[in-house]
Amino acid sequence: MPESEAVLDIRDLIVRYRTVTGDVTAVDGVNLQVKRGEILGVAGQSGCGKSTMATAVLGLLRPPGFVAGGAATFNRRDAAPVDVLDENDAGLRRLRWRDLAYLPQGSMNSLNPIMRIRDQFADVMLQHGWSSNDEANGSGGIRRRPNRHEREVLREHVAQLLAEVGLDASVAEMYPHELSGGMKQRVIIAMAVALRPELLIADEPTTALDVMIQRVVIQNLADLRDRLGVTMLVITHDMGVHAQLVDRVAVMNAGQIVEVGSVEQVFKRPADPYTKELINSIPDLTVREEAF
Repeated sequence: MPESEAVLDIRDLIVRYRTVTGDVTAVDGVNLQVKRGEILGVAGQSGCGKSTMATAVLGLLRPPGFVAGGAATFNRRDAAPVDVLDENDAGLRRLRWRDLAYLPQGSMNSLNPIMRIRDQFADVMLQHGWSSNDEANGSGGIRRRPNRHEREVLREHVAQLLAEVGLDASVAEMYPHELSGGMKQRVIIAMAVALRPELLIADEPTTALDVMIQRVVIQNLADLRDRLGVTMLVITHDMGVHAQLVDRVAVMNAGQIVEVGSVEQVFKRPADPYTKELINSIPDLTVREEAF
């Protein structure tokens, strides 16, 4: 069962975009808590503010977007709480990958097409403080050239990370164009948890994948939570993914959270009319309709 402590506590978050006709509010006073050990889903139609909320929390929001108010407290296990909205670039860099990881929307297109998978793992891990003695040594220093011993240990570690998402060690020697969409998505998941972060924010992790591969990715995420204890915030408009994966669902509409509850509560006893419409959008395979 999820612990009661909030790993991420978002309070009164407001995000706006500047336009020629004035500021437009995309996230309007959101309050949301992600409890340690849980998978929290954020549901809502495209354009409701889900991804904007995530990028604001991660410090990845770019102009014309800006944070107009609020706080997002990240409560790490062995360090003082930090308001990520107040952190500068250097502070956010120290948090990313080691403590706070991100699966971006369309993440399977995030791989460098001219680098082998093993080199992309090494680039991320060495840039964010990995060493052969301590997977996440906390230094956050920039190290570009591992020594021979580190290269060997790193090779073994990458093979282990790939195995955790059901991929063979040989994938490390491949280039992205040699992988299917589902394989690339699983590589990105393995890379995101390489330094054992406390919180993983996944934005539309199953989009553009066929239903069979979606199931594999969903199972990978669930297994990582169970084995590694990674807390997750999963953002998707697909209510079927929420039904299969998450512990609680937060429903977002027009920049506001309109309902939060357990999966059973939200799906069986939705309180908001918008939530009911989202659930009704799931195709019912038990209903047979004539084409004409």
